[in-house]
Amino acid sequence: MSRHFLFPSLVLAVCIAACLAVPISAADIVVDPKAPAASDANPGSADKPLKTIGKALDIARPGDTILLAAADYPSVVISRTYEKPLTIRAAKDARPVMVGGVAIRQASGVRLSGLTFTWRPGTRPVGKPMTPFIEIASCTDVEISDCEIYDDPSLTTWLGWACSMGDSDGVTICDTKAHHFYFGFSAYRSKNVVFRNLDIQMWSYEDGIRVTECEGPILIEKCHITNSGIAGAKGGHVDGIQSVYWSRNVTIRNCWIHGLGQGIGAFGDGQTNRRANWRVEGCLIYDTYAPHACSIYGCDGVVLVNNTFPQNRPFTPGSTGVVIKNNIIGLPMTAQEDAIIDYNLMLSGSKVGEHDIVGDPKFVNAPLSVLRNDASKIAQTTRSKFFISGASGRLAVGDIVEIYNTDGSARDATPRKVTAVGSDWIEVDPPIPNEVDPVFKTIFIYKWPADARTLVPDYHLKADSPAVDSADGSVRRGRDMDGREPTDIATVANRGAGEVNYLDRGAFEYVPAGQGGRP
Repeated sequence: MSRHFLFPSLVLAVCIAACLAVPISAADIVVDPKAPAASDANPGSADKPLKTIGKALDIARPGDTILLAAADYPSVVISRTYEKPLTIRAAKDARPVMVGGVAIRQASGVRLSGLTFTWRPGTRPVGKPMTPFIEIASCTDVEISDCEIYDDPSLTTWLGWACSMGDSDGVTICDTKAHHFYFGFSAYRSKNVVFRNLDIQMWSYEDGIRVTECEGPILIEKCHITNSGIAGAKGGHVDGIQSVYWSRNVTIRNCWIHGLGQGIGAFGDGQTNRRANWRVEGCLIYDTYAPHACSIYGCDGVVLVNNTFPQNRPFTPGSTGVVIKNNIIGLPMTAQEDAIIDYNLMLSGSKVGEHDIVGDPKFVNAPLSVLRNDASKIAQTTRSKFFISGASGRLAVGDIVEIYNTDGSARDATPRKVTAVGSDWIEVDPPIPNEVDPVFKTIFIYKWPADARTLVPDYHLKADSPAVDSADGSVRRGRDMDGREPTDIATVANRGAGEVNYLDRGAFEYVPAGQGGRP
């Protein structure tokens, strides 16, 4: 008799065990505060959405996705570990706005996607400009993608730290736009960090991207960084990418940096906690107020290859194991101890390495020369009169120039004619459009060819450029800033055999006519 009772019991036990062994599938949890049916008592389905993101976080399991409908959302703190990543993203065709920021602290496995970060009058941190839009502290496995970060563009004093990251491992921030903010993206004592495809424009203080005391690896790639425009109040060195104190194992590649104080800067005496293993590849950097387009001090192991510095030159004081090859360099360089400098194209000066070339790189469209207003005479500078050392020997009446007033104006590509020239000054017409005379000491004066069809620079190479060399697949240069793989050019021979010494110099491969690309 007992056998008849044991059999159903055994079947029931097996069924329960089997059910427990089946993993619970990931769920979509819908949050829609504006929906008439929204309630935190709901299950979070499309027809019965939750009202708050806080409730969604309470019920979310590893692997779930929280879908946010269009609405303003208050500040959020995430402090859990998810074995399978938890994703918080915009619902289809929605624009959820985080008006109090998101803090991810002591968490793991978090994804944010498609969110907008800004302030409202009631959440704007007046008097606290370094309040983060996004905070990542003591975390692992975090990704931020397809987001937008900004303060009110109509103001001239902006608030907010785009992203503060500290003591974290495995963080990727990508495909995100940040503009009109106070301070940019930073990584402090972190490793395995990626900043990819960021569009960073218009901020008030210090750096677009900063790395501090990071062991790395740190990868910064395909980023556009500029402060050229109505910049409002500025403070400190408004720089593109900066390393404060030391960071190691840093790669910066295929970035477009222009219109700011410094391009890439890694400064310090380098006596203790030296930097190590820095590589800058395929970057285009121009229109920097300071002489530092790319300066890496006190670093053991620096490689600068395939960059375009059309107005400047790289600096590597106090560094060892330096390799500077395949670049287009605007200002003269000299030989350096413990540095290999060769196969570069210099716009001026003389060769440093045996295989360097000095001459015109023949860009698709670029100014003939770049001059600066005499900073000591800024008080005498007006909207139409500018002071340039040796002006009478460098410009003539009738020349076409472009004026870039860096105190808060965008480079506007407007041609202006030189109407008068003195020993150390010029006058132009029309005047620059600012309402008052310039007050910021750095003003660029670009002399353009008389037949230039546009004053928008394009630093791709013409077919007859001496910087064009035929590619060789064994070199493995990788893609350029436009995403183009190096390819052989039938009419140009490799200047080496097998492992050739260089490809096209500078940030770009040669682009056949009509295929275009970024400036």
